[in-house]
Amino acid sequence: MLEINLKKLIKSYNQNLLDNLRGFGKENEFLKFWVPGTDDYQSLINLIDALVEIKNFDVKIIIDKKKQEKKIVEKIENFLVKVSKFNKTVDHEFINFIVKIDKIKYENYQIKKNIQNRATNELEVDRTKHVTNFQAQETIKALYKKNLELFEPKSFFANENLNKEGVFIEKIEDIKLTFVIKNKIIEKLYHNSNKKSELEKLINLIFEIIIKKNIQEAANHGVIYLEEKIRLINNKIKNKGIILPSQAGSYFNLINKAIRNIFHKYKLENNLEFEINKSYFEITDSWKNLKNEEKLKRINSVLNDISYSSNMFASESIKVNKIEHNFKIYLNVDRHFKELQEKKNILLDIEAKLKKLDNTLEVFVGEILDQNKLRLKNSPQKKS
Repeated sequence: MLEINLKKLIKSYNQNLLDNLRGFGKENEFLKFWVPGTDDYQSLINLIDALVEIKNFDVKIIIDKKKQEKKIVEKIENFLVKVSKFNKTVDHEFINFIVKIDKIKYENYQIKKNIQNRATNELEVDRTKHVTNFQAQETIKALYKKNLELFEPKSFFANENLNKEGVFIEKIEDIKLTFVIKNKIIEKLYHNSNKKSELEKLINLIFEIIIKKNIQEAANHGVIYLEEKIRLINNKIKNKGIILPSQAGSYFNLINKAIRNIFHKYKLENNLEFEINKSYFEITDSWKNLKNEEKLKRINSVLNDISYSSNMFASESIKVNKIEHNFKIYLNVDRHFKELQEKKNILLDIEAKLKKLDNTLEVFVGEILDQNKLRLKNSPQKKS
């Protein structure tokens, strides 16, 4: 039976968020589909959803025993009654739930929840009331402003007034954002600004990131990718804590809100309910089903092409060490490559080109080896 300490799981997620926003938790299959909620109750609901997704119906869930969490424990019990059979035991430190998820009860619960959600969406919104959210005082923090100068994104400016099915529009200040969405995929993106402003540049960057992506994925993670991309282009910047996009400046909040509003409009117009966001983690079958030798061949071909075209480093300076979980590519590099990396983020370019093989691929570098060790270790091994 799978045993999960909820507090440790959430802590592990937050710690991994610092180092690797995109690949957390691949060692356990259910973590492909799990994200923490705003509290332990919502985190546990999300956990049950993820476990059902991988058809694991038996689990022991451990939560900390704290008086201030009594209401949350009661909510958890009320939820578990609706979707499972469970036993609860309590010791000095923990509350243990031995859960056997009932697939039929779970599906009935989801049906009722979806009906309630649709009913809520159909209620008229009182537009005289509003919620004031925290806004960063600066439109874009100095660190991001400086790094933004290093980007030259494609311009998505177009004087097109589209008014047809699948078109959704939001405004940020005086810039109109136009999304063309078909079958949940963002097919085209436009904006009406040609002023070369910082906001326009940020919009061009986010459009580069989310074009051809699932609209749910864009709404959930688009601005996270944007913040990470701008922050990490400068290799000297160190992580000092969990970075939220809103901390980068108010423009990031405005962009995030605009994309989420479009996602909401798309759901309402098409009467859709989105389940767990799988596009964030999904590896294509065409890549997953390749033999390890073929994966290595294709990756090395990309590395050799980069080495040849850039003329910055020799092909011997970088070798694939192993491929882990189909998407993590561990590289061995020599000290010459390391010195080049300190001047320019070559690894970012390498990862971008490798993503043409599969969009989930990520690059990792461990120890820096000398050339003799590289020759000894240049026979890649797949981790079992």
